[in-house]
Amino acid sequence: MRKVRFGVVGYGQRGSSMTKSILFKIDEIEVVAVCDSYLDRMEEAARDVKEKTGNAPFATQNYKELLAREEVEAVYVANSWESHVEVAIEAMKAGKAVACEVGGAYSIEELSELVKNTFVSTVESLRAGDAKM
Repeated sequence: MRKVRFGVVGYGQRGSSMTKSILFKIDEIEVVAVCDSYLDRMEEAARDVKEKTGNAPFATQNYKELLAREEVEAVYVANSWESHVEVAIEAMKAGKAVACEVGGAYSIEELSELVKNTFVSTVESLRAGDAKM
């Protein structure tokens, strides 16, 4: 079975915990890219992925660079709450499947924007016959 290639945005307490306890344990998932705005966390994430998989992931401090990577099919969004919605929406617009932290938004307006973009992204993917969704 082909693995879904994930990028992880945010490697603080939640991001590292979810990556180690869930993403690393699902055989159908391969973490191929990591991002954190803090250099030490980005480096920790890259080390953890290399240690677990034997492969060095693409590592960056800029989530837009991660989203631009063709090999990244899905994104786990675990960065700071202030930019959850922004990152999730940009990931969907880049054609990535998105897993986002619970809550994900500060206001009804942000949540509405997130839901709207989720729907649009899903419909566009289905129209294109995308088997990833």
